[in-house]
Amino acid sequence: MAESLQRKAFWSFIWAGTGNLTLQVVGFVIGILLARVLTPSDYGLVGMIGVFTALTGCLVDCGMANALVRKTDRTDVDCSTLYWFNIVVSWSLYAVFFVAAPYIAAFYNEPQLCDITRVITIPMLIGPLAGVHAVKLTIDMQFKKTSFMNVVGTVICGVLSVICAYSGLGVWTLVYPALVGAVLRVGKLWYFVRWKPRFVFSRQSFRELFGFGSKLLASAMLDTAYNNVRPLLVAKLYSGADLGYYTRANQYASLPATTATGLWPAELPLLKTFAEQTKPCSIKPDSFKQSMWFVDE
Repeated sequence: MAESLQRKAFWSFIWAGTGNLTLQVVGFVIGILLARVLTPSDYGLVGMIGVFTALTGCLVDCGMANALVRKTDRTDVDCSTLYWFNIVVSWSLYAVFFVAAPYIAAFYNEPQLCDITRVITIPMLIGPLAGVHAVKLTIDMQFKKTSFMNVVGTVICGVLSVICAYSGLGVWTLVYPALVGAVLRVGKLWYFVRWKPRFVFSRQSFRELFGFGSKLLASAMLDTAYNNVRPLLVAKLYSGADLGYYTRANQYASLPATTATGLWPAELPLLKTFAEQTKPCSIKPDSFKQSMWFVDE
């Protein structure tokens, strides 16, 4: 059992790391090609909306996806409850963005942001249709399939982005591929995960999942708000071009950290599996302190 768990852990980290590294390399190459055609203002316009979508992204499942991964006695009712909750929240948030689009454009004094906001947030209507399917792949530690889907989707969207850029679509080069990517992701997840939600919503399941997920939500909201304060100020006090320079520079600067955190999806299901297959053990608080000190440093 220990050897089997070791083997599963090894390949989970290999596939998660390889997939994430490939995504970063492909994204870096596509970014260079697009930078030769697009202007900093194009990136700035999308970055202005990203300040708001980053916060709403935390609200989509309220940390309940990780709660479902962590839960050892999960049932089909739990999965269906999370599925319908994600759809209701995501579609409601899209309605908010659709109505608020003119006000966002007025806030930044960028009239074209109205149409861009309404289009670039359409994936919020599509993504939840396969949200639980992605969670199920994580639970089963199928990171080979996940990496394959992500890489294929990124390559297709990257090629489409280059075609759009050299066709003179300007800022819409950063918008249309996102829609195509959302549709592709849902299609691939439906193909690999043959699960259908039940028309049921359990209050008990929701309370259990939200009880754990709400703590993750609070942490994610604080972290996201902190990371997006500066882009918000840059966009408001300076120009879209300045925000474009800032967002691209920040993206490349955080590339090593982004690549390293790509291993995180493999950790939670692995720890869950370890907890299920082994006896409880005691861990000294000092070991946690030393680990946190090492990560902080």
